[in-house]
Amino acid sequence: MSLLKANGVSKRFGGVQALSGIDFTIEEGEIVGLIGPNGAGKTTLFNMVAGTLPVDSGEVLFMDKSITGLPPHQVCRRGIARTFQITRIFAEMTVMENVLVAQIGNRQKLPQSDPESHALELIDLTGLKGKEHVHAGQLNLIDKKRIELARALATGPRLILLDEVLGGLNTSEIPEGVHLIRAIRDQRNITVFWIEHIMGAIMRLSERVLVLDQGRIIS
Repeated sequence: MSLLKANGVSKRFGGVQALSGIDFTIEEGEIVGLIGPNGAGKTTLFNMVAGTLPVDSGEVLFMDKSITGLPPHQVCRRGIARTFQITRIFAEMTVMENVLVAQIGNRQKLPQSDPESHALELIDLTGLKGKEHVHAGQLNLIDKKRIELARALATGPRLILLDEVLGGLNTSEIPEGVHLIRAIRDQRNITVFWIEHIMGAIMRLSERVLVLDQGRIIS
């Protein structure tokens, strides 16, 4: 089943063409990478899929239904979650509270008694076990990225958009991050679409890679 499809998607900022005629399809169960130089339009494309930016022309389809023009919270409820290159956590909340808040948007409607145990499961999965009661603002960059990932998973997505989730990790931590991304797909049955600049990681893990340059997919 085609989970995500872009048909001729374009975006301009003022007089600059940021994306031009983007066409691609992501099948359910895939891990698909998105690479390209800085300024190629990768995050802009993610923002348009997630509803953060409006599409100027073209259409975005999710599970064969148009999500073009939907606001981010409605896109999330359809089953698309994302992380951000610059983390957007609630610094004054604990790790647990951050994940619990994200469950408000869970499309699977968890039972009233289940949210905390589900949050603990995701905290463990993302490597934050033992830190659930630590305020998020006190954690280092890597752990803040783990919170972002746990929050995205807490919404119960079918597709997750990862924006440089391995950025800032040292050489010993990258394999652990790669293992986690694979586990998200293999154990959680979540399709993965991710931007990454660590070529060794994205080439090793992705089944397909889209190359974006100057607002166009060139390979």
